[in-house]
Order: sequence, then structure tokens, then C-alpha cells
Amino acid sequence: MFLVQITGIVSVAVGSVLLIMGYITSEAMVSQPQIDHHYNATIWYLMTGIAGIIAGSILMLLESRD
Repeated sequence: MFLVQITGIVSVAVGSVLLIMGYITSEAMVSQPQIDHHYNATIWYLMTGIAGIIAGSILMLLESRD
């Protein structure tokens, strides 16, 4: 079950990086006109980052219960 905890930690780390990338991209869009591709990429960064953090947290919590 140690592998599940490692997977959770990696998922939280990758989700955090994606969330930070989405935040930086959204801040950069303020100074530039909205381009559809960049807007869609920003939304995907934010959504996958949040999903990764939630999934990783659930994996770590399930592992700690055993």
C-alpha cells in the first residue's frame, strides 16, 4: 500500500504545478487580448490541477486509514 501513498503524493505535486501554471497563465492574459486557445489552456490547467490535488489527497487519506 506504500505505492498508493507515493502515487497520491505525486498526484498532489503535479496538480499543484498545473494549478500554478494556470494561475500564471491567467495573470498573463490580463495584459494581452483574450485568445481562445490560451483561454482554453488556462481553464484546462486550472481544472486538471484541482482534480489532481483532490485525487491525490483522497489517495493519501485512503492509505492513512489502513
